[in-house]
Amino acid sequence: MEAPIYSHAKPIVKRPGGKSRMLPTLIPLIDAHAHRVYIEPFCGGAAVLAAKKQTEHEVLNDLDGDLVNLYRQVKYHADELVREMQWMVEARKDFMDFKTQPGLTEIQRAARWCYRNFYSFAGDNSSFGVKRLGFSTRSYLLAKVAGFHTRLDRVTIENLTWQRCIELYDCPEALIFCDPPYTAGEVRAYAPWQQSDVQEIANAIKKVRGYWIVTLNDSPANREAFAGCRIQAVSTAANMSNARSPGRRFGEIIVRPRL
Repeated sequence: MEAPIYSHAKPIVKRPGGKSRMLPTLIPLIDAHAHRVYIEPFCGGAAVLAAKKQTEHEVLNDLDGDLVNLYRQVKYHADELVREMQWMVEARKDFMDFKTQPGLTEIQRAARWCYRNFYSFAGDNSSFGVKRLGFSTRSYLLAKVAGFHTRLDRVTIENLTWQRCIELYDCPEALIFCDPPYTAGEVRAYAPWQQSDVQEIANAIKKVRGYWIVTLNDSPANREAFAGCRIQAVSTAANMSNARSPGRRFGEIIVRPRL
């Protein structure tokens, strides 16, 4: 029987395009490469960080200021955040009220953003998710917040462009995991990358001093951008499979330098 991917902390954020389904393939690749610094320039829901072995120094970076604020409050003010959230109930009216008034203090903003993410449809923070069976409880979310607080002990949290994040933290002892926006339309919660963006990160990542791993949607253009690198095809369950298209799959690639 396989050991569970999450042996300790679990992600507290649902994110379209997250890497939870790819963890059985990704984590062995990451943990097998010795590194003292771990860097995620596009951290999103941080599923990979939660699942990987802890290293000496880790960096989570994202351009989403609300997401970064949540991680900062979880790291530095977890008790206050939990107190703010413990009386929140699952209610459509509260969900909509929190969209209109996202909060005044940083802790209140983090609590309301986390609440909306937890109760939204597919983690879009916008539409209230109707659940009939198989839903998670508020106590489960608060327990995850407490667990993730511990996991963030050695983590620096940044709100930078991916270029600046890599520039600041890259070193020979680093492992850089990049999960940028995809060029395909499977994930609609953010603007897809253009092919020029893929080419830019391909050019930049090949020059770093550390080891690197990049995940992208599988397309001829993306494969061409990383020509000469090791490209591993992975098929994962599509985000929005439903009764009309059960078992629909989505092609992705894991790219690494060729040693």
